[in-house]
Amino acid sequence: WQKIAKVLARFANYPEPEYREDREYIQSVKHHATFDSSRYEVKTINPDKIPAIFDQRGLSDETVRIFAPFIHLVRDRKNENFDGYNIGFPYTGGDNEKIKGYELRGYGGYKSKAAGSDSSTAAWVADLSGGNHQLVK
Repeated sequence: WQKIAKVLARFANYPEPEYREDREYIQSVKHHATFDSSRYEVKTINPDKIPAIFDQRGLSDETVRIFAPFIHLVRDRKNENFDGYNIGFPYTGGDNEKIKGYELRGYGGYKSKAAGSDSSTAAWVADLSGGNHQLVK
C-alpha cells in the first residue's frame, strides 16, 4: 500500500508520504519475543455501554453482551500513532487463565496481534457453558 500511495502522490503532484515513523513502530513491535501485559491498558466491556467499534465491526449489541466476559478493550501504551482502544480477544493456554497475548481488531478493518502474543500454544476461548461442563462436547 505504501508503493501505491507514493505513485498516487507523484501523479497528483503531492509530496511523497514518509513512512519512517511507521517502520520504527513496526520494528519496535517485532523486537519483543514474549508478551508483556504491562505494555497494554485493558478495560472490560460494559454491556450497558457498548462502544461503537463493535457496530462498525458488524457485531450486534446482543452478541457483544454474550461475549463480553471473554473480550476486552485494549490500548497499546507504546503506539504513538494510535491512542485509542481495539477489541482484544485474549489468548490463554490450556493450563491456566494467564493471558498470553491478544488478537486485535479495530476500526477500518484493522487486524493484528499484540506484540509477543503466543498464538502457537494459546488461543482465544469463550466458555459459554456457565460452569456446566457437561454441555461441552
